[in-house]
Amino acid sequence: MKKFGLHLSVLLLFSGFASAQITSGVIRALTLPQMVHSRIGFHMQLKADQPAAVTSIIQVGKLNDTSFVGTVMLYVKEFVELTKERPIDRFYYSKEDLTKQEVREILKYAQANNITDIPTDSVIKGWKPVLDGTVYEISTLDNGIYSEKSYWSPDAQEGVKEAKSIQRFVDSASAVIKTKLSRFNSNISFEAWSDGFVIVRKKLGAFKKHKYKKERNLYRKQEGIK
Repeated sequence: MKKFGLHLSVLLLFSGFASAQITSGVIRALTLPQMVHSRIGFHMQLKADQPAAVTSIIQVGKLNDTSFVGTVMLYVKEFVELTKERPIDRFYYSKEDLTKQEVREILKYAQANNITDIPTDSVIKGWKPVLDGTVYEISTLDNGIYSEKSYWSPDAQEGVKEAKSIQRFVDSASAVIKTKLSRFNSNISFEAWSDGFVIVRKKLGAFKKHKYKKERNLYRKQEGIK
């Protein structure tokens, strides 16, 4: 699992959408399950790794038979080569409202795969640890009762039916946010980013590379990073 004082810059807000460059302290606050403040209805949060070193946090809730709420948060951690530059502590993130239909779809997939009935992976028979892989975290709040479970690389578990259900749910929920993920990827304001394993770099010419480096140096100077 990836482990992640207070600064916000380049913040944009419009129609239920926000994007910003932020520090790890802000990321920790933003990624806490917001549903813990609710005592009404059913709420679910899915934290998952997406392609191109992007992390997604999908939150959906059903307050009653006609009221649905949901958001998706996406973020990446900036990468710099420490042999060439000083460290930098920045993430790029966006948070966007989900439509009622999108929320209903994700909840439908959760129900179809019996997600609330599947225990955390450590107590599932046959679930084996994987040296390298992806961890999915699923939290639920059902009328005030909170549950938090994690699943390590379900796609690598042979013959474990619960793993197949978890992977189907993650794939289906990720498909719902596919357009939002594509838009996020095109708006990332870093030259390179990484999840600790995969490094993604933009294809840039010398002029744009210099422009990104100049912006990073300015940021370090403003933040007092030595």
